[in-house]
Amino acid sequence: MSWRWDFHDFPTLFLTDGKYRRIEFINKFFFFDKKSIFDKKSISDEKFIFGIGNFLDHAASGELPAVSWIDSNFVNVGAANANDDHPPADIRAGQALVNKLYNALVRSPAWEKTLLIITYDEHGGFFDHVVPPDAADDDAGFRCFGCRVPTLIVSPWVKKGESSHIIFDHTSIIKTILLRFCSQTDGIIPEMGARTAAANHLGCLLTEDVPGPVPQPQQIQILGEQIFRTEAARKLEQAQRPVPELTKFQKGYWP
Repeated sequence: MSWRWDFHDFPTLFLTDGKYRRIEFINKFFFFDKKSIFDKKSISDEKFIFGIGNFLDHAASGELPAVSWIDSNFVNVGAANANDDHPPADIRAGQALVNKLYNALVRSPAWEKTLLIITYDEHGGFFDHVVPPDAADDDAGFRCFGCRVPTLIVSPWVKKGESSHIIFDHTSIIKTILLRFCSQTDGIIPEMGARTAAANHLGCLLTEDVPGPVPQPQQIQILGEQIFRTEAARKLEQAQRPVPELTKFQKGYWP
C-alpha cells in the first residue's frame, strides 16, 4: 500500500526508527505545507532529497496516498511556531493546524473516500475517574487499556454529530489500515499481535449509505490570526530575554 509521512520542520520518524533512514524510504517523506525541500547527506553518505511537493498540494490535486500521517511541529516545543498542543505551546496554533488540514481535505477531489483521524498519544496528565478495562495483549503486564484520550473521526460517511461508545485504542488505527489495504481474499490480515487482533476497527463508524454533502470550508473563530501572531512574537521575545538574577529574598525560597 502507498503511504507518506508529512512533517513540518523535520520528520520525527527519522529520529525514532532507524529503519526509515534507509534510502528507499526517503521519497515517503514530504513537508506538510512548506515549498522548500531538504538536500543533505544520508547515513550511508548518499545524496538524497525528501519528496518534492507537500501535503496541501497533494490534497488539492487528489494525489494523496492510501495512508498519510500528519506530523505536527513539536521539534520546537514551546516556541512561537509550535502547533503540537503540548504545553507550553499555544493551543490555538494546534487548532489552526487541524483547521488547515480539515479544509484541505474538504476541498480535495479525494474527499468522498477520505477518513480523517484526529487523535492524541496521551491524556495530558488529567485525572480520569473511569478505571481502564482489561485488554488483550501478548505481554501479561500490559493487559489493560490506559487513560482515555480524545479522538475525532471526520468523513462524509460518518453520521453527523454522533458520539461512539465503542471501545477503541490506538491499535484500532492499525487494525483499520490492515483490513482496508492489507487483507487477503479470505479476509486474513497480517499478524501484529494480540492487541491489534482484538481491536475494534473504525470502519464500524462509517454508517452512512451515501456520502454526506461536501461541507463548506470552516475558519476557527478562536484563532484570531493577527492577534495570535502578535502574541506569539511577544512570547518569543520574552523567552529570549536574559533571566534576572534572584534577589536574596528569592534565593531563600529557591529549592
